[in-house]
Amino acid sequence: MFKVNIECLTKDISWSKELPTEQEAQAFLNSQIGKPHRLPQRDKLVSECSQEELDSALSISNEVLDENNEVIQPAMATLPATFTYSIVDITAQKAQEETNRNARKFLADTDYKITRHSEDLLAGRTPAMSQQELEDLMTQRQAARNSIVD
Repeated sequence: MFKVNIECLTKDISWSKELPTEQEAQAFLNSQIGKPHRLPQRDKLVSECSQEELDSALSISNEVLDENNEVIQPAMATLPATFTYSIVDITAQKAQEETNRNARKFLADTDYKITRHSEDLLAGRTPAMSQQELEDLMTQRQAARNSIVD
């Protein structure tokens, strides 16, 4: 998995897109250079930006309206060469996110077993799990906690 980052050098404008292969990421990046874009700065369209915010734009088009004055196409800007572009391999990051999800799900799914065991002991009942089963579960839960990286 690869992430394309596009960032303005002179303003607080950036966006990114995740793609499955480096070739697709490079093709996407190549397709963005010199292409008109909505400016994603603070979720504003070009038409909502001040002239100062648009100073780095090479060209700006007007909004296209239909007969009811509804916007068909928002105002667009062609971004200048003051933007940096990068492609980052996020394969390991995605794998860790999956590991984190699975570990957290396991911990959530087994919480009731620990709670039930404790409640059984406090109530003087024979627990549903043996001491060995409890120890094995506690070991698995600790391994799950150890696998989580935030």
